[in-house]
Amino acid sequence: MVKTKHLYDPVEELDGNRILVTRYWPRGVSRERLSITDWLWNLAPSDELVRGWKKQRIS
Repeated sequence: MVKTKHLYDPVEELDGNRILVTRYWPRGVSRERLSITDWLWNLAPSDELVRGWKKQRIS
């Protein structure tokens, strides 16, 4: 089963493997704080998609 969580949501016992899927590493956040198993930056949305979402051109 795959569940999604916000980056800053607290770590819970039932989380299992936590995988970060974002193009760039979040500023000021350590790997230990996130308790992630892996970082799959190449699966993250492109810069163009993120910009379109932020400008509400896409939902």
